[in-house]
Amino acid sequence: MVNNSFWDFPWAVAGLSLDLVGMRRNEKNIPLTEKLLIGISPEVKIFPWGERLFPLFPVLARPYFIAGATIASPLSEYNPQLTYEAGIGTNLLLFGLYPRNFSVGTRLDSDHKAHWKVELTF
Repeated sequence: MVNNSFWDFPWAVAGLSLDLVGMRRNEKNIPLTEKLLIGISPEVKIFPWGERLFPLFPVLARPYFIAGATIASPLSEYNPQLTYEAGIGTNLLLFGLYPRNFSVGTRLDSDHKAHWKVELTF
């Protein structure tokens, strides 16, 4: 989901985020720098029908396609890991008032494993 948009048009939204993430391992006595990853994630969300809303009782739906990539590396060394994401989704207005978001997609990680993702946000 494009949370921090820097380019916003009726038919497309592009965003970029910079993240500092802690890794969880089952090992003990790992230096703090080994537990932290820094990453950058550009994403784009394309609305094929622009701002048009489709009535699907009890919601109004605005469908979209989403694609993105994440490049992450441990802070202690430069070892980039690339992850791709793609999916389809819709912005929903429940009874025309309450915004929701539903999406289905897949993520291809740096080990070339595909992970399915289903997301409902409020």
